[in-house]
Amino acid sequence: NTLFKQTLSRVMKKTNGAMKMLQQWKASYLETRMRIEASAKSHRWEFDKRKLFAETDYMASVAQNLNNVANVIQEFYNIFGPELKSIISDPGQIDAVVKRVEALTQPIEEADFDIFSHEFAEHWDAIMASFNQ
Repeated sequence: NTLFKQTLSRVMKKTNGAMKMLQQWKASYLETRMRIEASAKSHRWEFDKRKLFAETDYMASVAQNLNNVANVIQEFYNIFGPELKSIISDPGQIDAVVKRVEALTQPIEEADFDIFSHEFAEHWDAIMASFNQ
């Protein structure tokens, strides 16, 4: 995975765009269904919502997780930035903390499964639980 090799602002933009696109699919379906039913020209237009949205809802939640990860890392960078380094006696300590923060994305980058597949939700949840500790 190369997502976190990019700038955090790019990661946030991509993950936010992915979330919005996936949510728009659901919103468009529901809006279209409502218009068709309101026209009363056809029978009730209903499909199994679980089949329609389970995967895309899950993918949107993973994109949200990735966006949250990027935001948390950005917050750490804001805290442990050049200003803090300039006022402490051992700036190397800040560098060590920053390296540990950067290592937080390693389990995401090295996941040996499709993080967007609902089939591996348990594995993804474990990675996110570890990140959030």
